[in-house]
Amino acid sequence: MLLPPAAAREARVRRGDGGGHGAASALADDPARPQPRPGRGRPRDPPRRRRGGPAAALRAARPLRPLARHTRDLGRGLAARLHRRRVPLLADGRGARRPPRGARRAAARLPARAARRSRCSSGGSRPRRAAALRVPDGGGAVRALLGDRDARLVIGGQTVSAFGDSALWLVAAVWVQQLTGSVSLAGLTFFFLSLPAVLAPLAGWAVDRLPRRPLLVAGNLVSAALVLLLLLVRDADDVWLVWLVMTGYGCSAVLLGAGSSALLPDVVPAPLLGRANALARSLREGLRIVAPAVGTGLFAVLGAGAVAVLDAVTFVLAAAALLALRVQESPREAPAAHPLRSLGAGFHHLATTTALRRTTVALGLVLLVVGFLESAGFALIVEGLHRPAAFVGVTQAAQGVGAVIGGVLAIGLLPRIGETALTAVGGVGLGLGCACWALPASVPGALGGAVLLGAALPWLIIGAETLVQLRTPRALLGRAFGAVEVASSVPQTVSIAVGAGLVAAVPYGWVVAAVAVVCAATGLWLLRGRERPVPLPA
Repeated sequence: MLLPPAAAREARVRRGDGGGHGAASALADDPARPQPRPGRGRPRDPPRRRRGGPAAALRAARPLRPLARHTRDLGRGLAARLHRRRVPLLADGRGARRPPRGARRAAARLPARAARRSRCSSGGSRPRRAAALRVPDGGGAVRALLGDRDARLVIGGQTVSAFGDSALWLVAAVWVQQLTGSVSLAGLTFFFLSLPAVLAPLAGWAVDRLPRRPLLVAGNLVSAALVLLLLLVRDADDVWLVWLVMTGYGCSAVLLGAGSSALLPDVVPAPLLGRANALARSLREGLRIVAPAVGTGLFAVLGAGAVAVLDAVTFVLAAAALLALRVQESPREAPAAHPLRSLGAGFHHLATTTALRRTTVALGLVLLVVGFLESAGFALIVEGLHRPAAFVGVTQAAQGVGAVIGGVLAIGLLPRIGETALTAVGGVGLGLGCACWALPASVPGALGGAVLLGAALPWLIIGAETLVQLRTPRALLGRAFGAVEVASSVPQTVSIAVGAGLVAAVPYGWVVAAVAVVCAATGLWLLRGRERPVPLPA
């Protein structure tokens, strides 16, 4: 039987009745047969979809959907990594759990990745940084400091002034002993020199209230004139004039020390501040090896007047270096309503800042027992080594060499371990040096202990000084250093007096061993509770 041909894409062979069962006609979808509208077909005879339509294409692409989904997720992840924002991972004060270690490591790597992306986006060239914030390592830091004119002037002026100080202090005591024939009166010279330390808060207040550079210039010039009064001393009746000059000298040392430490942050950028302190300390300690010999040599040849003139010249040179500075000082604090509250602001700042409080307490504890070594050192030489008392000059030279080595090492150690850790390591080093002296007496042990003591003491001072400079507002630096001076000088002065009595009543080995235990324990206590070093801008 002949049938007319069906229209294109309208005839197909049926495989069943839609449910897949039973027989069906061979031909369907006759054009003459009325077709139901989509969505309105009878339930028992639903409308048929064409194989070649969009639904068939979607069914054919269904196995590719997981691959498309994974591709989409991968693209979103890459976009998120490219646009990741730097979010600091801070510990929640309410006790929230810290992020996983992997997240912390990823967050630590973000600055380097951001720097690489910025270099790539800028065409591969390294971004230029300001020269003041570039922090070289090792000898590069020293060259950067010495290459800066203002830093060179400040450090050079402090070093020259320290040379004159070291030359005069010893000569003054020797001079008094020569005039009076009394060793106790000679020792009283150092008492008058250290007595003005109790006025350190007042000196710090003056540093914060007055312009610092003019104040330091005036202080150096007044000190030069004061030292020249020693030219009037003729015999034992004029010893009071030596003590008067030494008292004024102590006041000058307190004022100039606080003022110089407060002015240095205005001259040297914060990343190089610790290294500047270490460099200045190493230079001063190196000159202290030579200065006493120069002073005593001039005293033996030309008399004490020549040493006084030399010291006055060093004060004038320091004033000239300060006058040549081109530095803009930080703004000063407005006058407080209560003068006593303003005077004690330095102590309040040290007490309320955790890192400064712990470091100041550790510094005071260490210096409270280190003064015992002044008398124990003589007992070690005379009773332990059976050498004359003049052998103390050899141990002092070894201690000076150690101080130079410690100052040089501090230049590299400070940016790696931080200020608090450097102070703590200094305390532990003092304990090790005292342990060498507590062992059975021998010349190598005595000299080795002196080198360790000399190297550890600058670490103690450099770490504490730099920490105060970094954690204190500029307007409060003078009073903060005045408070630190009181917290360190008063215990040391007391320990010198107590140590003389202890060595007379107790064997010197026990005294030195006690000092070793206290210093090492204090250093370990400070090291255990230290804060992680704050990364400075590179």
